[in-house]
Amino acid sequence: MAISAVSVDIPDAVAIAVTDDTLTAHLSDGRTISAPLAWYPRLAHATQEERDNWEIHAGGQHLHWPDLDEDLSVEMLLTGQRSGESGRSFKRWLKAKRAGLPVTIHEMRPATESRFREDSNMTLQQYSMEKYAKVLCDAVKAYDYPAVTYDFQNGKEVCHKNMRQVEEKIQAQLFSPNPEEVKDGLSNVLYWGYASQRREGNGPCDGYIPLTGRQKDRIPKFLEADDRGIDRFIQLVKDLRGLRLRDIRSIRLPEFSGVPFISKTMMFLCPSKYPVLDLNIAKFAWSEGFTPLQDLSFNRTNPSKATTIPLNLRRQYGQLTGELTDQGRRNEQCYENWAVWCRGIAYLVNDKSSTSLRAVDVERGLYQFIGSDKDRRTDTQRKNDRAVAQKLLGCPEGWTHDGVMALGRQTND
Repeated sequence: MAISAVSVDIPDAVAIAVTDDTLTAHLSDGRTISAPLAWYPRLAHATQEERDNWEIHAGGQHLHWPDLDEDLSVEMLLTGQRSGESGRSFKRWLKAKRAGLPVTIHEMRPATESRFREDSNMTLQQYSMEKYAKVLCDAVKAYDYPAVTYDFQNGKEVCHKNMRQVEEKIQAQLFSPNPEEVKDGLSNVLYWGYASQRREGNGPCDGYIPLTGRQKDRIPKFLEADDRGIDRFIQLVKDLRGLRLRDIRSIRLPEFSGVPFISKTMMFLCPSKYPVLDLNIAKFAWSEGFTPLQDLSFNRTNPSKATTIPLNLRRQYGQLTGELTDQGRRNEQCYENWAVWCRGIAYLVNDKSSTSLRAVDVERGLYQFIGSDKDRRTDTQRKNDRAVAQKLLGCPEGWTHDGVMALGRQTND
């Protein structure tokens, strides 16, 4: 079933008026429609000068207030929709506004030269579908995370031509009936996951090398895993239908207790369906008010200092059970939201550009712009790239997070 992004029956806005208690839009079909200003907190907390500085985009369908970084649509007004901004995001915005700090994308991220720089007429608007597809596909092609695995029998790092080869290698290990091969596959999930830290400053393919850094700390602990856990994993992956994070977490494999590495395992099992929820992407998306991840909880009160996204199990009589805590269930649901959003975006881009993106490719395209806090980009490059990431997280023109997720659920095979 196809989903229409914007109904053709929705008239265009031709003018806007905002008072202390009402938002009014004058429409192209002669109608005038009003909504309580209290429904839109940014407008309610704005000065009259800020309210009067409005713009109309997307042929009359989108309403924008550049001084407030506020975006509404004619459809929202016609259907009686309130602002979709979370309370947490609004409080951060209001605190910044009262402190005289930047509150708009334009103020926080001045335009700079970049291969992925937005066109000047796209500033503060959603990308058109064509622009969105091009930016995302170019980023996926440029994805440069180390394509490496490790030969644990010979102590040798193996460099692959591309990530598809890495996927094939680890996937074959994870689906093997041989427990030792499965253990190597799970160890390679860890090895690959820490590869950006391990290989910083190194050239391609180092040959015979020892494990270092977090790989040295974490992988040996995993290799000591109880064989019963590996046997349970083998049974689990015989049927991936309905697979959830909790299923892998309940096995209690060492080093696989948080969303990032459990989602990496699911990605290698089925890249078309399961993306990784990288910690840096999660922090950035959450801070930007990305709706699918707004209920996410980190392992630190200050998310910027978080080291994982916990998926803790309940305790009963001092013993761990197979059930997730309330926090764990919320984080699992956020991951599932992320997965269906990535599938929905892949479907939209493939339909527009005749590509064959998968859920994991959408995540990798975003990773190119968000990346690691320890990468070699300058501050200017990082700010500019993250401004593009914000546009990608904002969905193509005419689409909302809920609409993309609804499409992603339909493509869930």
